[in-house]
Amino acid sequence: MSDRGLVPARPPQAWELGTLALLLAAGGTGVLSALLLTAHIAIAFQLITDDLVMSGPLNWYVEYETVIAGLNLLFLLSCLFGLLVWRKRTAAITRGYTADPAHLTQHWTLAAWNMAFVVSLVIRFFLAPKVVDSTATLRRAVEVSAVQNAVRVAGIAVLVTGILIIAARVRHAFATSGVWELGRPGRRSAGFQQVAPAVVPTLPDPVARTASTAIPLTVTAPLTATAPLTASPTATAPAETAVAERAVEQGPEERK
Repeated sequence: MSDRGLVPARPPQAWELGTLALLLAAGGTGVLSALLLTAHIAIAFQLITDDLVMSGPLNWYVEYETVIAGLNLLFLLSCLFGLLVWRKRTAAITRGYTADPAHLTQHWTLAAWNMAFVVSLVIRFFLAPKVVDSTATLRRAVEVSAVQNAVRVAGIAVLVTGILIIAARVRHAFATSGVWELGRPGRRSAGFQQVAPAVVPTLPDPVARTASTAIPLTVTAPLTATAPLTASPTATAPAETAVAERAVEQGPEERK
């Protein structure tokens, strides 16, 4: 197919960018939650063993703990809000390409992510100590935070899997919808023209193309199957036929 040929329909580029942004937000939340989980496990282990000498990475974490927690919260809120907008946008762009756009955006991984998020909130607000005023309460707060981040990391992993699955569904729905778009196969333009598959142009047959450009012939006598075509003895050169007719018209006297 040429560069200007018809290619199967694909999701809009804005939707693809939105999907990428949502994956980046979820990935950022997962990475920072994993960092918090690792640091809190290390701190809890030191508190259990009464080892108050922290290593360099732990000192760095303690120094920037507020910044890391703030970034994690920002990524988490972006992920939650972005997921709602992305699902609504996905259902909107798939209308006309699938029979049930709402069902296309549903997957058990999203329900698992919602459950993991709720569980992490329950752990945070109901299991963590209200006041940290001793080593015991500090250790409990660190342990609860570690469990909370572990649940969140698991939920983020499931969420990313669900986003990838739904995105693959959407691309498959566009590709198999029977709608084609005009443009470069390897480049996505801002707008595209939808063409039904039945109007895909095809090159005319060589015989048909020759017949359409040939000079029409007039048949004076219809051909029948009972009279096969034979070569007529009078179908000679036109000059010889004219001489014979002229000799008959002149008669014997004039020929002398």
